[in-house]
Amino acid sequence: MPGMELSDSQLAVMAGEGDAEAYRRLFERYQHPIYNFVYRLVDNAEDASDIVQDAFIKMYSVLGATEVQNFSAYLYRTAKNLAYDEMRRRTRFADVDHEVLAPEDPNIYADPQRALLLGEQMETVRRAAGGLNENQRAALILRELEELDYDQMSDVLESNRNAVGALLSRARLKFREELRMAQITTDQCPPECEEIIAKLSPYIDGELGGDEKARVESHLEGCTFCLAALEEMREASRSFRMFIPVIPPADVAQAFSGRLAELAGQGSAGGSWLTSFRRSKALWLVVAGAAILLLATAGMLAWGAGGSQAPAPLTSEISGTNTTTGAQSQTNAGSRATPAAVETQEQTDTAPTTSTSTSSDTGTGTQTTPRNGGRDYTPAQVKSGYASPSAVNERQTVSFVSVIKGAATSVTVELAPQSGGPNINVGLTRTSTGGGTETWSASSVAGARGIYYIYISAIDSQGQYDSLYVGNLTVNATIY
Repeated sequence: MPGMELSDSQLAVMAGEGDAEAYRRLFERYQHPIYNFVYRLVDNAEDASDIVQDAFIKMYSVLGATEVQNFSAYLYRTAKNLAYDEMRRRTRFADVDHEVLAPEDPNIYADPQRALLLGEQMETVRRAAGGLNENQRAALILRELEELDYDQMSDVLESNRNAVGALLSRARLKFREELRMAQITTDQCPPECEEIIAKLSPYIDGELGGDEKARVESHLEGCTFCLAALEEMREASRSFRMFIPVIPPADVAQAFSGRLAELAGQGSAGGSWLTSFRRSKALWLVVAGAAILLLATAGMLAWGAGGSQAPAPLTSEISGTNTTTGAQSQTNAGSRATPAAVETQEQTDTAPTTSTSTSSDTGTGTQTTPRNGGRDYTPAQVKSGYASPSAVNERQTVSFVSVIKGAATSVTVELAPQSGGPNINVGLTRTSTGGGTETWSASSVAGARGIYYIYISAIDSQGQYDSLYVGNLTVNATIY
């Protein structure tokens, strides 16, 4: 559309329909802010480059499978979760980058003396930021560097405005402590001041309503501790903004363009770019009529069907009949790939496990195999799936949704702990059909903290089995 600046939503719809050029425009629009966000999170230029590419590629697949209401928030959230995964794989915070990235403003380092001073200040801030936990660091980057408001931050952090404000208050005070400049510490906070301390960041950022603002100001008139905390937070905000925006390395755009062109090319050759991209990550033969008994094992996770209390683990059976919605079982049968194998898969789009199936998936459109006396038979395929939200706290409800091509008799979510141990299975139920696809879903309650690889498997009436890796689920003990 010459002469028109298309919105994110318009470009996202076009990209979802297979328009690679529209998606390149979204990449150009968000490459710099997303790279800076990830770079300050992981503190490593090479890791940031890989994560940014992966985030955009994952978003490309999502746009073809579901309607995204807020592209930027979804993209930030995807990049954040990938960055968190990388940070948790490390045994310690990354060393100083040897690669010096160019600042967005080329005049910043024009004066050698000023450049030296800025370099020393940024190194001090970088080391202090390394002492924050991942959520605190993400909150400060989103607010101080990306300049998102609380509603936008809530979408990215999958939280609410009050929690965002409290998180920022803790992050700013902790950052000052890491700078060795704090005059007060959080453990000195009087009990009667705890609620006000949580509201000081929203007060600073202009995110409080009239009544709450008046209440905070009234408290500040007679509380020296909260006045000191307010000044600490303001100083923390100023100090954190010492981070200078950088230009992403040129090879980020080059590598992304190559990966996008490959996906788009596969899509046109196969009749659907999404079908090519979604290649089933684990396919194996299931003998018709054989039943796999998934035995419940206590102690690993407590997952339940909705509600606030998780029921005792249940035994579910995958044998061509649907498992109880949200029913949770643990099993060592059908073990998935090791974490290293899955990490390689995420980078190369090759299968984390090797398996076979009596139905073929060549990426050239729907495959039909004569069955039952010559009648056409279309094996069920897992087209897409996701967990919502993709990061939850313990005992928080998480929903699983999957789109199945064809007709399935049983669909199951299998959660493989990154740290090893029994896999967790949640049975889904069919919620809608139409256009040759089915939607299956269920809700469950998260248990023990950790990172889980999400596989969705489907069995049809002929006993054919299809499985797809769709991403990770992170269970946190707390938001801060």
